[in-house]
Amino acid sequence: MVHKTRILRRTATALLVLTFCLSGAALAQESTTPVMAVIDINTASALEIEGVVGDPELAQRIVASRPFANKRQLVSRELMPLEAYDKVKDRLVARRLPPAPEDAN
Repeated sequence: MVHKTRILRRTATALLVLTFCLSGAALAQESTTPVMAVIDINTASALEIEGVVGDPELAQRIVASRPFANKRQLVSRELMPLEAYDKVKDRLVARRLPPAPEDAN
């Protein structure tokens, strides 16, 4: 009886250690995944936009074409082709800007 108890304890301990090792490996793998920043095309600088789209001229055209009601307007306004948009759309947002305050005068 004592022998079976030892075997059960060792097995339980081994399973527990294995579980901790596997969970630690999973956490380590998750932490090395690069985090992709999401930028707002209505407020980001041309340099930030260039970092996503990879084209300085396109970034300048995007800045000059603001504001956007939604990010899909990058395609509908013919600023970028659909294929290029599909590659970067998950890293872009187009938040609506609050209306400009009216002049008190």
